[in-house]
Amino acid sequence: MTEAGLDDVFIDDISFPAEDGYVLGATLFLPRGAKQHAVLINSATAVPRKIYRKFAGYLARRGFAVLTYDYRGIGDSRQRALIGYIKPKSLVGSRPPWPTGPRSTSPRR
Repeated sequence: MTEAGLDDVFIDDISFPAEDGYVLGATLFLPRGAKQHAVLINSATAVPRKIYRKFAGYLARRGFAVLTYDYRGIGDSRQRALIGYIKPKSLVGSRPPWPTGPRSTSPRR
């Protein structure tokens, strides 16, 4: 996308904390004129948000406020060092909160 094509769009790289405090990288695309709607672009798994830059700019030029963001561990949401990183708990050996075991699939009468 050429810079001339983005003259009517305000673009700002930002960051915000997830509910647990993990900082996520994001980009906000705002039309310079009136905003009609808002769009949140969720990236494909393991795809950085910058892949969606042209599409987000296209929408912003048409009056949409757009937010793209990187999932944890991707792009600007990736921690530079593992020091201080809180490792997620393993699911090995955990039990789901619902009953498990064989179930009949035939309808009850």
